[in-house]
Amino acid sequence: MLPIGRRQVLTVARATPVGLFLTDGKEDVLLPRKYVKRDSPPGSEVEVFLYLDGEERPVATTERPLAEVGQVASMRCVAAGPGGAFMDWGLEKDLLVPFAEQRGPIRPGDQRVVWVGLDEVSGRLYGSTRLERYLSPAPPELAGQKVQALPYSRHTHGLMCAVEDRYLGMLFDTEASGPLTLGRPFTAYVRKVREDGRVALALTPVGYEATLQEGPALLQKLEKAGGFLPFNDKTSPEEIRNEFGLSKASFKRLIGTLQRGEKIKIESHGIRLVRPEST
Repeated sequence: MLPIGRRQVLTVARATPVGLFLTDGKEDVLLPRKYVKRDSPPGSEVEVFLYLDGEERPVATTERPLAEVGQVASMRCVAAGPGGAFMDWGLEKDLLVPFAEQRGPIRPGDQRVVWVGLDEVSGRLYGSTRLERYLSPAPPELAGQKVQALPYSRHTHGLMCAVEDRYLGMLFDTEASGPLTLGRPFTAYVRKVREDGRVALALTPVGYEATLQEGPALLQKLEKAGGFLPFNDKTSPEEIRNEFGLSKASFKRLIGTLQRGEKIKIESHGIRLVRPEST
């Protein structure tokens, strides 16, 4: 069976009054005429997305969904009924989030981050806001990497995020250098992969990468200030954010790395530039 819930390139087998029949060489599927945007003779290729229509038949569309199977996206609820909530995900047929897959009540007009799944038995696509059920533990080697994160829920200490559509992550409030919005993706860095595979995120590079990217700017500030700045790990998060555009946690990691590299010295009232000894 042709893969349901994914974009794929198929070949035009034949044209009919109702649309084009596309094939992978083994199976055919209909691309309804309303989705045929240009002349597509037999043998030409078309990129389409496959799903089941209202009669549970595989059908192709050139519309682009907000997410494919195994991916997450922010979607708006357009209707609710006995079966669950229907989400606008960019296709003519809305995506159903059954009640059993809802993290909390979803009402028309609500915006939610939804994971797209496929029922292997029926072939039906469905949505879920219970992302913890489906996101996988991250491998240790993800630590330090640049990633895309999508915040989907507020936690006591920060934002729960889907990381790269696959992993469960958290951006703690101490790492945030400004307001973030649920459902709006952002670029992050993996500060740590916990033993349970959950990811701790940061908004700025970590470790050696942080020194390469943020270190020169801090050292330049120190040079312009005469070699001393009244900021250290005791400074308030607001002052650090206003001066450097960094969270306090990121700032502490950065100055710690620079001190270990003998670039600066952390003192009781600030940080001091370590100047090379003249020979």
